[in-house]
Amino acid sequence: MAQRMKRENKIILILLIIFIGFFLSISLPIIIDKINVHSYRKNASLIKFGVDKTEVQHILGKPTSRFRKGSGLFDGKYFLFERVPLSPERWAYGSVFDFNDCFQKEFPYFFPLRIRLFGPDSDDISIEFDDNGKVTKVIIPDIK
Repeated sequence: MAQRMKRENKIILILLIIFIGFFLSISLPIIIDKINVHSYRKNASLIKFGVDKTEVQHILGKPTSRFRKGSGLFDGKYFLFERVPLSPERWAYGSVFDFNDCFQKEFPYFFPLRIRLFGPDSDDISIEFDDNGKVTKVIIPDIK
């Protein structure tokens, strides 16, 4: 009977370790993402105009997304007989996850990741560069 209790305790301990590992593997990336977004907001105000890309990366770290010059949806196209100018090179700093609209009625029913195709999201910190790689604009949106 004592052996049976030891075996049951081992099974319970293994299940507990598996549960804790599963919980940490899901929650840890989310927590790290929230911490990164908070530090982006705090440090973005340190970026001054005319600073180069290496200094920006030193202050904020690796950007969440990079958009090369002219990567906007309508860049270089004609709209109402006028040519849309090319958008500048932009770096976006923001959250990787989006839990506001992650549940869908169609496949994929649950998709919590942010996909940035043509530019930064509206709540991303956006850094714009000129052709020489110097900062021309820093956009820090208000917290919703």
